[in-house]
Amino acid sequence: LIELAGTRNSFENKLKNEGYFNVVISGRTKGNQISGSKFAFPCVNITNGNGLNPKVWVRRLINIRNMEDDSSGRLFHRGINPAKFHNMRQIFSVSCIKSNLLQI
Repeated sequence: LIELAGTRNSFENKLKNEGYFNVVISGRTKGNQISGSKFAFPCVNITNGNGLNPKVWVRRLINIRNMEDDSSGRLFHRGINPAKFHNMRQIFSVSCIKSNLLQI
């Protein structure tokens, strides 16, 4: 449900010193039953408690999708099959190694 183009635009339009980026959701969700609608929610760059860095993870995946010449669609995908959560670590690790995007 996370849209590639909208999330990528959030990275391009945010200032570097802002502490968040926007994740754009497309499609129907539990709270939003309007088909085709989109909305954004903020996501912190780095979590305070445990130091997780979702901004780096999402930026790496956007870079991978750019290298694959993907400009639209969902951010998380696995070919023509919908991605399953338990496969994300393996898929993401292999993609990073293949594309040498372990560093930003």
